[in-house]
Amino acid sequence: MLKNTRCAALVAMLLLPLAAWAADATVYEHEDFKGRKVDVDRDLDDLGRWGFAQSASSMLIQRGQWEVCGDANFGGRCVVLGPGRYPSLALLNFNDLMRSIRRKGDGGGGAWPWQAAEIELFEHAEFGGRSVKLNRAEAALRNGDMNDVVSSIIVRRGNWQICTDDEFRGRCSTLAPGRYSSLDNMGLGDQLSSARPADDQQGAGSDGMITLYENDNFSGRRYDVPADVSDLTPADFNDQASSAVITRGRWQLCTDAEFRGRCVQLSAGRHASLAQLGLNDQVSSVRRLDGGSPGGLASGNAIYDRPGNARPDSASVVACTLALQEQVRRDRPGARAIEMIVANTFEVPVAETIQELRGPGRYYEGLKGEHRIVFECHYDDATRRVRDVKFSNN
Repeated sequence: MLKNTRCAALVAMLLLPLAAWAADATVYEHEDFKGRKVDVDRDLDDLGRWGFAQSASSMLIQRGQWEVCGDANFGGRCVVLGPGRYPSLALLNFNDLMRSIRRKGDGGGGAWPWQAAEIELFEHAEFGGRSVKLNRAEAALRNGDMNDVVSSIIVRRGNWQICTDDEFRGRCSTLAPGRYSSLDNMGLGDQLSSARPADDQQGAGSDGMITLYENDNFSGRRYDVPADVSDLTPADFNDQASSAVITRGRWQLCTDAEFRGRCVQLSAGRHASLAQLGLNDQVSSVRRLDGGSPGGLASGNAIYDRPGNARPDSASVVACTLALQEQVRRDRPGARAIEMIVANTFEVPVAETIQELRGPGRYYEGLKGEHRIVFECHYDDATRRVRDVKFSNN
């Protein structure tokens, strides 16, 4: 009996460290927990650093509640999940859409998208005056005595559609999780009459992030941009914009369709005259860039210190990230946490189907710490493959 007890104790001692080392959550590249994976035990603001830029298809949560979001820095549409096995994120409309993940507390039981939705409406700007919290659709805000008086909003969970008329009619915008200290920036101050969770609405997007106006100083016709728009002609807004309001993230405005021609990047704020940027009545395409801070890298080529034009979720960036990681591992066997700094990466066409990406990156190597690099990658749009990639230490 004593011998058996000692054996049981020894087995328990051996298994204890394994349990302690188990990741709280694991994200997998393919459905049914297959393909590459990344173990998660802390907040990760950009899965692209691990080559998982919107390529996750399944997830295993061992403990705690985790919020997964479609954009870097916990932006975009977010869903809170509790302990369990999620063999297909497509069931949550999140397949290949996850970009960041963070812990939301401990305990069991996840929250599905329609349970997680929560918004707080405030009477005055800067979150002052009376307020009301909503976790379901309200077709007429007069029920809470908040009709046409809302001036600021906090979206705590989920995306919300807010409209100027009852029954979700009139002019509407969709807000992602965040703090909106003044709805005047969107031309919606003291005008809201209805609000509802957007995640369960067909085709709900993020049209509250940037608004283009026909004239200077936010006047004339307006266009709430629903997502990346490669050609503004169908929206009858090609070469029409003279001012813009950006409520979230960084956006690229280009003079030609398909994000070509001369492009300018704008951050969140009120841009009363695009003429100052040489873009008055010239904008033909608009797209969202990485919402994170560029950070600036002290590289040998100063161009890498400026915000680039590469899209973090593009096929070229995803493929080049994986190719760069493989190349660095071959040349630097001790390298880990290899990443391309997409916010400072430039992408330009160099042939009919070839895109060239140039930019900074970094990796870590044991006690030697961080190493800065610059890289060059050629991606073939026709074959959807990387032709070559090279890097050098900075």
